[in-house]
Amino acid sequence: MNLTESAFVLGVAWFLATFGLSFFLDFLKTIFELAINSTIRELPGRRLDPKEVCVVVPCHNSANDPDQNEVGQWLLELVKSVPAGYRIVFSENASTDSTLQVLNKIRNQFPERAIDVIACDQPGKMNAVHRAVLFAKGLGYRYFLLLDDDVRWTGSSILEVSHYSPACTALPVVPSEGKSWIHRSQIIEYQMMVASKRAQSLVGSASMASGAAGLFTISDFVEAMHEHDGKHIGDDTMAALIFHVRKKRIAFGSGTVIRTRPPQTLKVWWKQRAKRWEISPVKNMNWLARTGFKLPGEGPGFLTRWMFLYRLFVVFNDVLRIVSFPLILWRAPQLMLGVLGMTWVSVFAKVWMYHKFFELKHSWDRQSILMLFLYPGYAFLCWFSRLYAIPKGLVYYFKSFFDKETVHAQAQYGHLVSRSDDRVHEPSVRDR
Repeated sequence: MNLTESAFVLGVAWFLATFGLSFFLDFLKTIFELAINSTIRELPGRRLDPKEVCVVVPCHNSANDPDQNEVGQWLLELVKSVPAGYRIVFSENASTDSTLQVLNKIRNQFPERAIDVIACDQPGKMNAVHRAVLFAKGLGYRYFLLLDDDVRWTGSSILEVSHYSPACTALPVVPSEGKSWIHRSQIIEYQMMVASKRAQSLVGSASMASGAAGLFTISDFVEAMHEHDGKHIGDDTMAALIFHVRKKRIAFGSGTVIRTRPPQTLKVWWKQRAKRWEISPVKNMNWLARTGFKLPGEGPGFLTRWMFLYRLFVVFNDVLRIVSFPLILWRAPQLMLGVLGMTWVSVFAKVWMYHKFFELKHSWDRQSILMLFLYPGYAFLCWFSRLYAIPKGLVYYFKSFFDKETVHAQAQYGHLVSRSDDRVHEPSVRDR
């Protein structure tokens, strides 16, 4: 065997160990999810009275809505989408625009609704959420529904929690309709994530609740904040992993569907994905390992454990692909057909699962169907975003060993404070 042949054999082996192995593992996971979703039924949960749960909405620079070109329009639509009877607590988080004034204006616009506006000077989404949750706890609430400031509540107006009292209930979060190719690709991506979380929950515990929406038990959330670093990067993933390490379960409820607004352009998508989301798994590698390698019976179900270990594998595998991908394109491009085949089967199966098991349907037109076939191209774009995020994620990872201040510690030290009375509404206890 000459040098060229040896290089080719090495390249094929490298390809199979990177692209081939990762896509095959994801393909197997899809088969398991399909079998689970098809054979196991969701058990009905306990309906929550609005007096038991409040809605918490952290807001940071939320005044201007680029789509509506109206100040606070999306926040106004959010309030209208929340069923009457639920208290809404807006937690303004160190904004540099007029978010605080807009929130107070919206509160005054709905005098018949229980709406409170508080402020948190400490940056970080979890700091703002924690501040609002402590306020809700003081009012006697047991649960809170976390909603981002750019979502809408659709589907059932009744919130349910599983009878086994999970620390968190993940909700199906799906994008609103859109026309750009990047938006339509995300619709497919979100549908696949929803189908996966349903299967994970049916055999143990869902991996995590979306950062856009989740139903939490207040006592479990406050306990978890003792270990949370409060950083905005990877905050939702870290919270979920802390629950799993603490042997808490994350359920999934398909009744209450939340509509989110994903990025409409590639530039905004890259800023969200490469500069924030994809940093999270690298930053939280230690939590992923602690969860994935827990003894059987002590952590989440096998499907969720598989997903966490797979995500940890992907962090290192993405770097190896830099060599294997161009080598295979040069020497044996036909091997990419196998990768594309497994990708299409996984995508079609998960999208089918979504449409079969969830009430909220998506209208399919010619462009949507085209994006379904072109989805492997979007998957490669996600790979590039993960590569870009690795260096910054490693910086956060190593810094975490020296920065031990948590959200709980920040609250104890008095960093979470309301601003002066002339700028923020002082929350008052109203009749619920």
